[in-house]
Amino acid sequence: MEHHPLTVPHKPGAPSTRDTQPQRHPKRLTSAARRTQLLEIATAQFTQHGLCGTTTRALVTSAGITQPVLYSHFGSKRLLFQATVENNMAQRLRELEVRLARIKGKTPEILIRAMAEATVAVCLSGRANATLMSWALLELPECADELCRKEEDSIVLLWERELSRRSADSRTRAHLSTDFVSYAVDACLAYGFWLAAHRRTPDTAAQLARRFAAGVARQASAILK
Repeated sequence: MEHHPLTVPHKPGAPSTRDTQPQRHPKRLTSAARRTQLLEIATAQFTQHGLCGTTTRALVTSAGITQPVLYSHFGSKRLLFQATVENNMAQRLRELEVRLARIKGKTPEILIRAMAEATVAVCLSGRANATLMSWALLELPECADELCRKEEDSIVLLWERELSRRSADSRTRAHLSTDFVSYAVDACLAYGFWLAAHRRTPDTAAQLARRFAAGVARQASAILK
């Protein structure tokens, strides 16, 4: 004879098992938190696939939202891409500022070499990785050109600030600021972006960055002689 488990009938008015289970609802993010989340997700997607290779569906699926929510924050995929590149640039500048402050060079040549190496290296590290800027230069050049100029100007100011803070010789600072710093920063960024486009990491590019920085320092020494 088969035995069947007994079931207790549900009494009218009594809470059911379903009713007594805690209801879980996804936590609603604030507007600022949602924007940050979308930028982080977009950074990963765009870094891997670029603007054209990233679909809106992939973005909203990764974020767990609908397309209208995405558009309410950024308007379009293109505007999200632009905001992501700008955010990436800002992270790179913040990281470079920290790196420059840690340099212990006592002569202009040593300082230039360390700043050059830091500028190249920051293009390859973590969230500051310049792969996004490389994509932007390919797919959104009119926007990327303006951002590149803004980034270069900001880094020039950081270099000049460090030279002013560490070098007592005003003539040395003047020579480097007038004849060299802008050129050196432009060269460092170009090389850093090139390395990032080729998927180099800080480890695999460390020796290349040191060699490049040594060459930049030699140019500075030639100007100061």
